[in-house]
Amino acid sequence: MRQHKHLSLLGLWVENCLGRVLAQLGLMAALEIIVFGARLYLLPERPMEEVLKGVPSLFMAGWIALFHLLAHCGDERRAVGCTLRRLRVSEGAALAWKGLFGAACFLLLWVVQTAVCLGMGLWYAAAVGPAYRSAQTVLLAFYRVPFLHSLLPLAETAECMEKLREDGLIRAWGVSNLDLDDMDELAAVPGGKNCVTDQVLYHLGSRGIEFDLLPALQERDISVMAYCPLAQGGSLRRGLLESPAVADTARAHDASPAEAKERHIMGSCENTIFTFPERYRNFTPEQIRLSVAQVDGRPQVVADIHMEQVPLRTLTGMVSELVEITRNYDKIHHRNKKKDDAHLNKHAMHLVRLYLMCLDILEKEEIVTYREADHDLLMDIRNRHYQKADHTFSAEFYDLLNGLEKRLDYAKKNTSLPEEPGLAQIEAFQIEVNEKVVRDEF
Repeated sequence: MRQHKHLSLLGLWVENCLGRVLAQLGLMAALEIIVFGARLYLLPERPMEEVLKGVPSLFMAGWIALFHLLAHCGDERRAVGCTLRRLRVSEGAALAWKGLFGAACFLLLWVVQTAVCLGMGLWYAAAVGPAYRSAQTVLLAFYRVPFLHSLLPLAETAECMEKLREDGLIRAWGVSNLDLDDMDELAAVPGGKNCVTDQVLYHLGSRGIEFDLLPALQERDISVMAYCPLAQGGSLRRGLLESPAVADTARAHDASPAEAKERHIMGSCENTIFTFPERYRNFTPEQIRLSVAQVDGRPQVVADIHMEQVPLRTLTGMVSELVEITRNYDKIHHRNKKKDDAHLNKHAMHLVRLYLMCLDILEKEEIVTYREADHDLLMDIRNRHYQKADHTFSAEFYDLLNGLEKRLDYAKKNTSLPEEPGLAQIEAFQIEVNEKVVRDEF
């Protein structure tokens, strides 16, 4: 009998409110689709985050309107009071049931919004041309818009991406703004390991990904696409060429700060060109060569392109990716506060250690993990002997890196090691080791 009382009370909220809730959700979804469709028509071949402008505001308006509706819907005091007295249900129980109904309505809001987002993603995939679709991986923008990021479950997103790839609509797909935990979660879902890139904030003043995310992505052979590689907006632009870090790097490479900046741009572009074969058929990185030269009285990145009979859409896709990188290179002087000096000096120490280990591999064909001969140097770096009072590294540190880099470049060109590792020998050795472990022969 008591269950029937509470069900009758729940039915009161459903009868008075559900119709209005559904109407409001339908109106919100319709307005979002209309705005998205209009912008997609007026702004063809544009990044999805540009097409999505206005949709987040409609979602927030719908959320607020739903909250207001639930706060007042079903509060006809005479009807509610009579029902409570007739069913002999306390006001506390009535509020609990109303809260449960409200939670269900917000869950319904989330389901509707997720369906609308997925629908807009498929609409975008069908509307844009294949060249632009390869440059701007479909649904990548959903992870660059924070409110959409939280609405798209990784499992369903990976499933959609794999379906588009299998249908031949995209060659590869990636994500944006996923941290290490997100990437671990993505790798655990079906198809998640096919993600080829993670687009993240990364520049000279924001290097937090180097401590956990970047090594993990490198280990998984997932490329990193940096956006805002020299920081973001506002007053940061004014301190670009005056940054002590840029000046020290420039001196270490016998270059002006402007030239050092351009070389940093060139490095990021070269990393992107290295990933082109994954997305563009019959392309090799040697077809686009970058360098820094004086153009119009200032250093700029220039390109030598050697390609024949290239589809214009393919060329447009490549160029748009490189243009996107260079467009974001104009601001710096923003220090990453997430990591303290201890972490930064530890990272600098490991950077030098890896240089030395790589030199041993190329020059001596041996792997030395215990760096006894380099112990004092490495500990000096870790103990901040190469860090200045303003928390940047000294010119001596950059001189050290410059020397190691030149030595490594020479060793790479003159090593006796083969271009490719002997995978068959490695596999045989691995099998032999595993068999000895099983037989307890160690």
